[in-house]
Amino acid sequence: MFKNYLKIGLRNLLKKPGYSFINVFGLSVGLASFLLIGLFIQHELSYDAFHENYEDIYRVGKKGFTAEFLGSDEWVSTSAPLSSALVNEIPDIKAATNITKVTSFFKKDNQGVEESGIFAAGDFFDVFSFKLIQGDTGNGIEDPNGIFLSESLAQKYFGNTNAVGQAFSVIHSGGHFSGELTMVVKGVFSDVPANSHLSFDYIVPVTSSHELSNYLESWRSNSYLTYILTASNTPSSDLVSNINAVTEKYEQEHADQSENRKGAYFIQPLKGIHLYSKVNGEFQANGNILYVYLFSAIALIIIALACINYTNLSVARSFLRAKEVGVRKSIGASKQQLSTQFLTESLLITSAAVIIALALVQVFLPYFGSLVNRDISMTFSHAPYILLLILGVGVLVSLMAGVYPAFVLSRFNPIKALKGHSVSKSGKPMLQKVLVSAQFTATIALIIGALVIYKQLNFISSTTTGLEREQIVSISIKDRDLYQKYEILKDALEKKSSIQVVSAAQIDPINIQASSIATGWEGMEPEGRVTVYRSAIQHDFISLFGLEIIEGRDFSKDMATDEQTGIIINEAMKRKLGWDTATDKSFTFRGREGRITGVVKDFNFHSYHQAIEPLALFLETDWWFPYQKIFVKIDASDVPTTLAYIEETVATFSPGYPFEFIFLDDAFQTMYQTENRFARLLNYFTMLALLIACLGLLGLATFTISQRTKEIGIRKVLGATTSTILLLLSKDFLKPVLIGFFIATPIAWYTTQQWLTQFAYKIDLTLWLFILSGTLTAIIAFLAIGWQAFSIARMNPVNSLKNE
Repeated sequence: MFKNYLKIGLRNLLKKPGYSFINVFGLSVGLASFLLIGLFIQHELSYDAFHENYEDIYRVGKKGFTAEFLGSDEWVSTSAPLSSALVNEIPDIKAATNITKVTSFFKKDNQGVEESGIFAAGDFFDVFSFKLIQGDTGNGIEDPNGIFLSESLAQKYFGNTNAVGQAFSVIHSGGHFSGELTMVVKGVFSDVPANSHLSFDYIVPVTSSHELSNYLESWRSNSYLTYILTASNTPSSDLVSNINAVTEKYEQEHADQSENRKGAYFIQPLKGIHLYSKVNGEFQANGNILYVYLFSAIALIIIALACINYTNLSVARSFLRAKEVGVRKSIGASKQQLSTQFLTESLLITSAAVIIALALVQVFLPYFGSLVNRDISMTFSHAPYILLLILGVGVLVSLMAGVYPAFVLSRFNPIKALKGHSVSKSGKPMLQKVLVSAQFTATIALIIGALVIYKQLNFISSTTTGLEREQIVSISIKDRDLYQKYEILKDALEKKSSIQVVSAAQIDPINIQASSIATGWEGMEPEGRVTVYRSAIQHDFISLFGLEIIEGRDFSKDMATDEQTGIIINEAMKRKLGWDTATDKSFTFRGREGRITGVVKDFNFHSYHQAIEPLALFLETDWWFPYQKIFVKIDASDVPTTLAYIEETVATFSPGYPFEFIFLDDAFQTMYQTENRFARLLNYFTMLALLIACLGLLGLATFTISQRTKEIGIRKVLGATTSTILLLLSKDFLKPVLIGFFIATPIAWYTTQQWLTQFAYKIDLTLWLFILSGTLTAIIAFLAIGWQAFSIARMNPVNSLKNE
């Protein structure tokens, strides 16, 4: 019997290929989109859950010890002695470890290859479950010459041979510089999973860096991330209280090393760091629970649109099968048999859609993964709940779309059905109107969201930040000797006619992170406290970036005092200190007793998420490695040749180190990569939503208009014109668009307004954005149904009236 149901179902599908295509295609695209987003959400929620005791692992942070930085006074950076103190003093803490990032150069064929890893101390392998596949921990974390490599790194440098016991040369860069070291491989661990908030390729002990070794007993230096493993079911509130009690005790004992205690320590569950942590000093960029919520909403919208489409078309088509039901009932078919027939057909369509959706996911998953910058895979072992969910959705859709014909049409009076009586009193079920309006509400809301995000990102790209970025090459200095040869290198580079000017700084001026507390200035109140962002710069920095001096002067090589006392501040600093004029006023921070040389016009040295804060620029000669960026402003005439010349010149002064550069305008765009990725994805899913909604409208219009052919024929006989009929047919289908617009507008306004709150500088929401979205949707919807309506309107009335 079931075989017959399938056979009849297939015949019905093939009898209406257009209807079948719209139904299967719309549903499969919706399911595929739902599954792709579901895999992304599952990946985001799975971060750090691979550790054996992840529920008992916490990260310790500090709050309120310093002024706010980037809008927060919470930090994850802690002192080196913290971990051992906590283990020794708190019984509920079973193990603890300190880590900090490092980039080192591994010597291979006399060339330095930069690799990213971590310094670690304490019980690293007891806290975390990074699996060793060669060697053992032994005393590797304590051995200053020991190193642990990831499986990929071991393969890269030692091939298929056992890496344990192998020795090679390593140079730690940046502030951890200790000269060239010979390190011995103590073990090889499995590559760090993609869903880890810590990403590294090797582990070296803290003691391998002389710089870090100097601070192992210091409570004042904050260079580490501290992680603790607690006993199971330890109350977090008790843990925080105990940590603060212990740290207060030790900091009082080391009062000469630590600043006056003004803040408190807090803990973060390991599992929540990736999505919920927004503190300063993160190991790397985290995810954002906001985008998980937004993607979840988009997934639900897409699948709802597809389900509404399918249900609407099934209900519409069921009207045309009333006579079929009458015939079947007349020859003895029971209600159960009819219900089973319609449910079987519905299940057949959704099964086909699920299979196609899974195939689409396999095809588009790599591209989707690159868009969201995640290594996402689809296997039943990795995402069983997602696959079960999509199968459940398929069954639910089958039931939703099959319920009407199965349990309503099966109850028809066969005599009325055979006489052609309408199965609906109005022929325009309220359910369909509501569902179509819901479709366009969601679609218009997505379009408004896409337009707002596009406008904001365009505003960021096109609005001047007060600092020139075009044709400026930013070169990273990895070699300390290169910094010491800076003046000679600058002269060599500027000999090239296509190079306009060369300068250097501590960091790129679009993202200045370093800050200090100002300790003295003219007019300072007793309790005065100002956080000042800072960067060491070289001569010609101001002119290279086109900064405008609005008071005083730029640094000058003719003024010897500029190197010792000169400070250039921005307008925000001048306002913060309450000065009418700033030039020659005293200003002290970082132990530098200086005088204001000049004031530059405010420019954005952070992303548009942050308002412009006080800034101090100065020349530095004492710090051992103050300039880690060299900037070269070039002509746009022959960029490849100029870049080749720069690379060759830098290599001459810094042999054995890779040449790393980026154009500053590209670096500026990477600051908004999360927003840009979300914008691209929202655009794609908005187009899909619009496609699905219009396909549903087209299918619904086809069936509804076909039921009104006699009415149209009569109207034409009575003198109605083609345009009149076209307007008559179209207005019923454009009503849901209008209703959707009025419902979507307040929802989209609130949602986009909330999204914009993360920016200090943003666009204003204007009415035309909403009107444009509604108008665009109406035009596309009209085009979707217009041709069908136009064909019917032009039909010869004889053809529609000659039949019964």
